Amino acid sequence: MFTKKMFRMNFDKIIAFCSVLLLVLSSWNSLAATALNSNEIDKSHNKIPSYMKPGTIITFDENGKLIILSEGSDNLVSLSKEDKKIAENCKPLPEEDLPEVEPGMIVVYDALGAPVVIHQGQEEPLKIDLKEVKLDEIKTNDSKSEKIENKANDDENSNNILQQGAIKLNTETGYISWYNGEGKKGAAGVILDSESAAHKTIKFWTRVKVTSLENGKSTTVKILDRGPYVQGRILDMVKTAFSKIHNPSKGIFRGKIEWPIQS
Repeated sequence: MFTKKMFRMNFDKIIAFCSVLLLVLSSWNSLAATALNSNEIDKSHNKIPSYMKPGTIITFDENGKLIILSEGSDNLVSLSKEDKKIAENCKPLPEEDLPEVEPGMIVVYDALGAPVVIHQGQEEPLKIDLKEVKLDEIKTNDSKSEKIENKANDDENSNNILQQGAIKLNTETGYISWYNGEGKKGAAGVILDSESAAHKTIKFWTRVKVTSLENGKSTTVKILDRGPYVQGRILDMVKTAFSKIHNPSKGIFRGKIEWPIQS
C-alpha cells in the first residue's frame, strides 16, 4: 500500500509540474507572437503600401493601423500584351521614396495598383523627397508613335514661352494611368471633378496639358492629388479625363505632359 501511495503522489506531482510548464510555454509563445505582430505592423505601416489591388481605397487610424475602406479587383482593366510589358517595367518605388503614413490619410490605388494620395491626413502640403528614376523605355517600331512624339516636340519648341508673363513651359514624358477619384475630396481640399489628376510634385491647381504619344489626342487636367508612386509613371488622371484620350480598359498609355497651361 505504501508503495502504491508513494507512486500515486509522485505521479500527481509530475502531472501538476507538466501542467504548469505547458501553461508557461503557452504564455511565452503568446507574448512572442504579439511582439512579432506589433513589429510587423509598425514596419509595414510606416510607409503607405506600394501596391494593392486596383481600385482599393485605404485609410489609417490614429495608431497608423491600415483600414481597407473598399477592396479593389485585379480585373479592373484588360491590358494588351504590349501594355502588360509596359506595366511590368513600371516597378514600385523603394520604400524610402513612398509617403509616410499619417492618421486619416486616404489612398486610392489606380487601374494598375499604384497608390494615389487623395487625402493627406494633415493640414500642410505633403512633403516627400523623390529620387529621379530613369527607366529604360520599351523600344517600338511603331513609326506612328514616333511621328506623334516628334510633332509634340516641335510644338514644344514653337511654344516654349507662354504669351503672358514669359513663363517657361515645362514638359515631362512617361506613362499615364487612371484612378477612381472623381467625386471624392482630393488632397488639395476640394471635391475632384472630371478634369482632376495626380502628380508627385507639380503644385496643386496647376493646369496641365496631356497628350497621348500613341494616338495624338490631348486634354487638359488640374493637379489636385499626389501620385502615382511608381517608377516610370508620371501622371494619373480620373477615369473621365482618361477616357477622353483612351478607353479606360486600356489602363495605361505613353504620354507627354506640359505645364503650366493658361485657362
